[in-house]
Amino acid sequence: MAPFPGPNQRSLRIAFPGPAFLLLCFFILFSIFPISSRKIAVDHSSRPLYSIEVVNEFPHDPRAFTQGLLYAENDTLFESTGLNGQSSVRKVALRTGKVEVLHKMDSSYFGEGLTLLGDRLFQVTWLKKTSFIYDRYNLSNFTEFNNQMQDGWGLATDGKTLFGSDGKSTLYQLDPQTLEVKGKEKVKYDGYEVHNLNELEYVNGEVWANIWQSDCIARISYKDGNVVGWVLLPNLREGLLKDGYHSIDVLNGIAWDDEKKRLFVTGKLWPKLYEIRIHPVQKNLSKTFIRKFCMRDPPSHPPSMASFVRLPSSPPPLSVLLLSSRCRAHLAFTAHCPTSTHSFPSTERTRPPLPYPISLSPAIASRRWKCLGCSVKVLSHIRLPIVSPDDQWGIWSALLTIAALGLWSEKTKMGSMVSAALVSTLVGLAASNLGIIPCEAPAYSTVLEFLLPMTIPLLLFRADLRQVISSTGSLLSAFLLGSVATIVGTMVAFFFVPMRSLGQDSWKVAAALMGSYIGGSVNYVAISEALGLSPSVLAAGVAADNVIGAVYFMLLFACASRVSPEPPVSPSDVSTALDLASNSKHTVPDIATALATSLAICKTATYVTWLFGIRGGNLPVVTAIAVVLATLLPSQFGHLAKAGDTLSLVLMQVFFAVIGASGSVRNVINTAPSIFIFALIQVSIHLLMILGLGKLFKLKLKHVLLASNANIGGPTTACGMATANGWHSLVVPAILAGIFGVSIATFLGISLGLAVLRRM
Repeated sequence: MAPFPGPNQRSLRIAFPGPAFLLLCFFILFSIFPISSRKIAVDHSSRPLYSIEVVNEFPHDPRAFTQGLLYAENDTLFESTGLNGQSSVRKVALRTGKVEVLHKMDSSYFGEGLTLLGDRLFQVTWLKKTSFIYDRYNLSNFTEFNNQMQDGWGLATDGKTLFGSDGKSTLYQLDPQTLEVKGKEKVKYDGYEVHNLNELEYVNGEVWANIWQSDCIARISYKDGNVVGWVLLPNLREGLLKDGYHSIDVLNGIAWDDEKKRLFVTGKLWPKLYEIRIHPVQKNLSKTFIRKFCMRDPPSHPPSMASFVRLPSSPPPLSVLLLSSRCRAHLAFTAHCPTSTHSFPSTERTRPPLPYPISLSPAIASRRWKCLGCSVKVLSHIRLPIVSPDDQWGIWSALLTIAALGLWSEKTKMGSMVSAALVSTLVGLAASNLGIIPCEAPAYSTVLEFLLPMTIPLLLFRADLRQVISSTGSLLSAFLLGSVATIVGTMVAFFFVPMRSLGQDSWKVAAALMGSYIGGSVNYVAISEALGLSPSVLAAGVAADNVIGAVYFMLLFACASRVSPEPPVSPSDVSTALDLASNSKHTVPDIATALATSLAICKTATYVTWLFGIRGGNLPVVTAIAVVLATLLPSQFGHLAKAGDTLSLVLMQVFFAVIGASGSVRNVINTAPSIFIFALIQVSIHLLMILGLGKLFKLKLKHVLLASNANIGGPTTACGMATANGWHSLVVPAILAGIFGVSIATFLGISLGLAVLRRM
């Protein structure tokens, strides 16, 4: 083994390109002058704690999976309910609980937070950027808007500003006119971030937030994000369980009557809605107790509430119940998604469980685990998922293991047929649905928010558009015809296979597949992220893309066998082609410089996106900056391309592992058939059109076939096809044509999706 080169070896060439240095300077500048002014941390030595007194009880629909709740006037409530296929917005009579007006949402949406400003009801949805504005007097009259939060969980308003939560620790402030984020604060208590912010309500100058999977409400100062008080409500849920309501879910739903100063709370699938008053807690409870009980501070279990609410001690948590379908409706239990993470009988995918199971109530734990004559076997020592969401070492180990498995699979016969991307996606999907890893974790957000944007510049260091135009010749013409054929194929396929069962995801996945069949997988990912495609549909699209692509390449190679190989070329030409296609010759400083340059580009793109108010995230801007720099400074960026290719290959596999882990097997199976049919028609029309147009414009067959390969597969597969068929003069042009496709496909996909497919 050759010794590792030391820093004193003069033969080591350290290339630190000028543009990367300038971008790093910009990075430092933007860090000194951040987008929002920094707040001085205030040390609040104490936080008031409140218990509750129930003033009134009102009926509540026990089938309502409450996600948003607000008080209007005249004893009228508006409520948003969740679950795919059951989500709705409804007007409810407070006194009777009767649903007076009901608007059922499309089955692809999972309804979330709701708030009322003037005559407009604003609603966000889970795992999608699509949100809605309703006319309060006519719920069937609504418009869509693009939610700019990371996810949609809660909404509230003070009459001037919308406040939003995304399930993490961020409290957003949104402009109700432009619906753009105008500010955000990290919510903290005792120096710790308060995660799982859920349903919101504005109460007397504070934002009150349900903390998901806890019996607590946080009173938040929206000006600095500090928690100024806690309301503790464990007796409500425990009381319902004691009364025999065993299929209830978590506390969620706060409504404030500002005129009469009345406070209402309820929960998911609760049969009652409570009017409550709050009273200061006289007993001294430590900050550690509050952090563990209300904030679910991992990895410790929540302490017993017996000292506070005087309940009998609970038995050890029971994490996995193996029971028949007849028993399932009668027992409350903790299960791993995608079936149900809560204590109610449902087959819908809901939010993932905490890193530790919730203790079953005494009312349930004391029951004999028998129902309808069937016995239940309990495994009390297995906790799912095996790797908890907050186990950072475990999550990252799992993701990189899945990524490595995907890359290794391409060395096998089967793996090479389906691609590393599909293998990583399927393994991630299996690991999540089998309870090995969670279906949602902070690490997944890190991949989507940071690693994915960082991958794009690494892939585009070779995107010198001047070289593409000058070196590809008639192959570029064929490639452009293939791109047009893909666009036409997309519109025709969407006309015949609109995939209406996917709701708003239908046109989004169509646009993403179009981007993939002009550029490559990175464009599919970028378009999906920009348009807010849901994880299950995204995973199904990856499967369809790769399977259809594998079959298509077999057909292309069969057609290419009719074209004779070229005569041998000079060694210098072979060296140039191999140098462009190879990823093996790069140094450690090249890798470090490539990473630094990519991060600086992402920072610049994020600032530009914020400065000009560009919607759809920063990925299109990242792509544009990378292409412009690679074109203006080709030698500097070209030197980093090999290192960029290697890094991006690994990072993309991590992303596909996350996509798989976030998906539901049930949803993928239900979704995939329509996407397969759509992609088949899309690619078939592409092939027919490019062959017809190539013949019309008298292009060589090998140029047409190679251009089609670059469209559908990207630069790597195009290079492989040119090399395998002995078309040595076309190896470099094929790679450049594929890179050109990656450069333009994101913009084309987003534009066609928003301007055409969305309206079809």
